[in-house]
Parts: sequence; structure tokens; C-alpha cells
Amino acid sequence: MAKISFNKLNLKKDTTINVIKIGDVEIEVKNYLPIEEKMSLIDLVVQDSMEYGFVNPLKLEKYFNLYFVYKYTNISFSDANRKDEDALYDILETNGVIDAVVQASPDDYSYLFEKCEEYLEKYEKFQNSFYGMATKIVNSVPENMAEAMNMLDNLDLEKIAKTMKVAQLNAGNENALEVLVNGQNK
Repeated sequence: MAKISFNKLNLKKDTTINVIKIGDVEIEVKNYLPIEEKMSLIDLVVQDSMEYGFVNPLKLEKYFNLYFVYKYTNISFSDANRKDEDALYDILETNGVIDAVVQASPDDYSYLFEKCEEYLEKYEKFQNSFYGMATKIVNSVPENMAEAMNMLDNLDLEKIAKTMKVAQLNAGNENALEVLVNGQNK
């Protein structure tokens, strides 16, 4: 079989834009998003949808739809707009913006949502597996170790030594440590 140069195929990246109207304003919606941006969208949704090691389905819906609008449209959102994403989502949803954007790029939306759900399912299973829990513990050891070392640095070793000596001297007295800490009973 003879090899054909890729360059001879004259392929072009899909840059098709669909135009929708929101009120009196024309909004551009990409028909296709490059794979790197698709992966970024899914990563963001996964990070923001997990709660206590599980997927929060409402967060999944909110973040997937918001990030889809952010990445597929030419609508710009200020930091103030994005500060309260719950309110932003509600405004976009109740005014039909999300539905209109999805209808302008339904194939990519369906494909990405399916891939996002697959990824989240696998991620959730991993997080809750023995290996996932062990990984969390191992990853948290350096942070916890540093905190423990800081606590040790702040210990007054003289007081600990004095407490241990009193405990040794009063080994037969069950209340020795309580008396040392709280003073003599009145």
C-alpha cells in the first residue's frame, strides 16, 4: 500500500460558527471546540462537581452548562458576573440562553456531556476505592507532617518533662495528673 502525505489531503480545521439571537443580540456559537479545550472543560467540571468524594448532580449540571457557554460562545463575562455562578446559571437558564446555545451545537454538547459523565463515574469510583483513599492519605502526609512538626516546635518540653516526672513519682496515685493540672481539690 502506497503512503499518501497528510498535506495532500488539504484538510482544514472546522471553524463553523452558528449564530443565535438572544433578545436583539446575535451570539456566535462554535460548532466544534478543539480537543485541548474540550479536555479543559471536562477537567473544570470534574473539579467543581465533586463533593465529599462524590458527584453532586446539580453542580454537574450547573458547571457543565456554564463552561459550555463560556467556551462555545463569544459572550464575555466580567469577574463580577462570574463571582456568583449560581445566580449567573439561574439567569442563563431561566432566559433560555443555555438551551439556545445547546441547540446551536447539539452534537458536541451531547458528546461532551457523555464523556464528562464517563470520566466522573470513573473518577468517583477511583476516589472511593482502597487505592484512591490510600493515595489521598499519602498525598496529605506532607501537609499533615509539616503541621505536626510545627506543633512539636511549639511544645514546652520542660513542662512535659516535669509532668512525666510527677507522674512517675505518683505512680500509685490515680489522681496525680489531675491534681497537677487542676490544682489541689478543695
